Amino acid sequence: MSLAITGEMNYLRAENLITFGKSAKRKEEWQGYRAAALRGHAAAQYKYGYMLSRGLIKKANFKKGMNYIKKSAMQGYPEAVCELARGYYYGFGVKRNLRRAAKVWDFGAKIGIPEAAYYLGLAYYKGEGVKKSEEKANFFFEKAKNGGFLPSRV
Repeated sequence: MSLAITGEMNYLRAENLITFGKSAKRKEEWQGYRAAALRGHAAAQYKYGYMLSRGLIKKANFKKGMNYIKKSAMQGYPEAVCELARGYYYGFGVKRNLRRAAKVWDFGAKIGIPEAAYYLGLAYYKGEGVKKSEEKANFFFEKAKNGGFLPSRV
């Protein structure tokens, strides 16, 4: 059986435990995500990294969690892209770096993630990590809006 198929099976097992299992199955959940994450499954890397960084498995390990989220983001997994950019923006699990946050949002906007386009627009509007540009800000706000991302507060 290929690594991709095995990774997908581990991921689906963990998803089923979360959806249909009881909280006592938490150890089995994260073990399924971990097994799939180690095989390169993007969604599992994000979820396992999130669980690690938030302390849902054991004591929170921000750095290790963000490493898994970064691996997932590099594969273009939307939630991971946005989480990694937020990590750089706020210094959560990685060193705070506004330029890197903007680069990750730019990557996300280029691959069609509306939320990333919105936050890249904010970066241009405020001049955080990029040169301030109202024209670019409006372009990315429009791109986010056309993609269906409408922030709850503007």
